Amino acid sequence: MTETMQHVEGQRNGEQERSEARCGEPERMEAAMALLRAEVDAHVGPGASFAEREQCLLRVANEAIQGVQAKELQEIADRFNECEEVVVEGSLYRKHRDGTVAYHGLCGGMSVYRWTFRAVGVHNGPTIVPLELATGLVERATPALAAALLGGYGAKPPREVERSMHADFREPPSRRATDRIVKQAGSRLREALPSIEPVIRAEESLPVGTKALSVGLDRTSTPMEEPLGTNKDVDHSKRRKKKRIKPYQRKPPAPVEVNYRMAYVGTVSFVDVDGRALRTIRYSASAEEGPAGIVESMMRDLLHARRVDPSLPIAVIQDAAPEMWNLVRRAMAKHGLTPTAEMIDRYHLNERLAKVLKATRRTEPWREEKMREWNTMLDEDDDAIDAITGWVRDTRERAAPKVCEQLYEELTYLENNKDRMRYASHRGAGLPVGSGPTEGACKSVVDLRACASGQRWHTTGLDSVLTLRALLLSERLPRSIELLRRDQYTAEVRNAA
Repeated sequence: MTETMQHVEGQRNGEQERSEARCGEPERMEAAMALLRAEVDAHVGPGASFAEREQCLLRVANEAIQGVQAKELQEIADRFNECEEVVVEGSLYRKHRDGTVAYHGLCGGMSVYRWTFRAVGVHNGPTIVPLELATGLVERATPALAAALLGGYGAKPPREVERSMHADFREPPSRRATDRIVKQAGSRLREALPSIEPVIRAEESLPVGTKALSVGLDRTSTPMEEPLGTNKDVDHSKRRKKKRIKPYQRKPPAPVEVNYRMAYVGTVSFVDVDGRALRTIRYSASAEEGPAGIVESMMRDLLHARRVDPSLPIAVIQDAAPEMWNLVRRAMAKHGLTPTAEMIDRYHLNERLAKVLKATRRTEPWREEKMREWNTMLDEDDDAIDAITGWVRDTRERAAPKVCEQLYEELTYLENNKDRMRYASHRGAGLPVGSGPTEGACKSVVDLRACASGQRWHTTGLDSVLTLRALLLSERLPRSIELLRRDQYTAEVRNAA
């Protein structure tokens, strides 16, 4: 028999085996269901209500899944426990230390006896756990649990995540274990974003109907827990801890204070012909990390969109903070991007104009009518802002000293930014004139998740939650977790013998 004939015959045999296996599936499923029903009957009896039986069925199924996973993990671990040396990505590792370790799944914890292995030829070299690399466990959590915890942590506080999982008849790990899993995996996800984001971008397409791109950068504040009277110029995390000589005695925790630090938010929106956002990608970073990383990510997303459609105009829309404009302009120049339009957010301008009118001490109906007149002018004429600025200047010159002083800041604001307040032609071109996605991201990414009553953060926790939250709201989190697990937590492990 030729090699080709052998190959064809092998394919036929494989197809026949799979067909026979599929034919047996209904019988096996029927048998499994019968066992489940019998187990439920043994627990609650025939007189139980449907709701009682449902709860019991879910608990029994969880126990079965937990048992199956524990057995599978131990079987995989035993294969490596019998090895003296293993090879991972071309590097040799030798048996180092054994122990029984707690792993976590959606249906409960599992104790597994396994060995660690240490790199050969490296003094105090790195250690690996072949079991974890072979199965893609994430910080000792199964892939499904890790995805559930990371996604849940990005959406809501840990207590609510735990409550939701219990409501779904799942068995989350302890809060301490959850905190460890999320912080460590979240930190690794943030570090891996430069390699993960290009993969995600390559898989994404422009939303149907995209006619322009809108980009903006802003900042808000987050409550940070810091030692009382900490010198902010000293990095205490790098100080070496002294070796304890005396027996440990529990002491009250050191006093702390809560200080509000900046958090940065950026957005790239794909907008339709009417200037409405079809999709918004969000980015966020803490004060400790700074805005450089998210600005770079924003530029990469703009470049990708431009490669797909080079004709897409880019509108930069944000508030008037000079440092935010400098960051965006430098980044765009670095990547060879030229904005089609630069605008101060229309809402911020209206806030300033409202302050101007209030300072004039006119009646409320008069102020409302004047505001409508100005908005109509701004919608129809690019030079409207010059006329409005002139009106404010003339009013200030004739005003009483107190009003004159109040109008000084507003007039300075208009004169410094009026070249970015010519909205009529941009509206006619279908570009948005408001930074709603960016302003909204300050609330949806940071405020709603990190600034609730009583919340306060350390840098590691805040960096993790802002990363998860931004990816979640950008519809990129599930794929990011999958890529992180594949690249950072999974590897081929071979017996070196």
